[in-house]
This record gives sequence, structure tokens and C-alpha cells, in this order.
Amino acid sequence: MHSDPYKIVSNIYDHLMKKLSYQDWANYISDIKTVFKDDSKSYLELACGTGKLRSFLKHIFDDIV
Repeated sequence: MHSDPYKIVSNIYDHLMKKLSYQDWANYISDIKTVFKDDSKSYLELACGTGKLRSFLKHIFDDIV
């Protein structure tokens, strides 16, 4: 039986990112949005890993893709 390659990679990703504060990262994105007076309602998250940042961005954007 083959293991799911994404599950293996996502576990490695989570391990590498465990010291990152997703709340701080979301605040940084919000600050950039404010500085550039960007009124965008959507956010495109590329290479999102396991998607944990999404839960911190939902109060900033209406639509996260």
C-alpha cells in the first residue's frame, strides 16, 4: 500500500513552520493591505501548505482562494 505523498509533505511543512506565528503573519498581511490602501475583499494564497494561515485571514478578507 502506498502512503499519501501530500500527507508526508504536509507533516514536514508543519514541522518546519511550527515556530511561525500565523497570527503575526496575518497581521503583517493586514498591515500591508492598510499601507497600500487596498480594499480588496479576496486573497489568493499560493503554496499554502496545510492552510493554517487561512483561519487567521478570514477576518481580513471575505474570500480566500
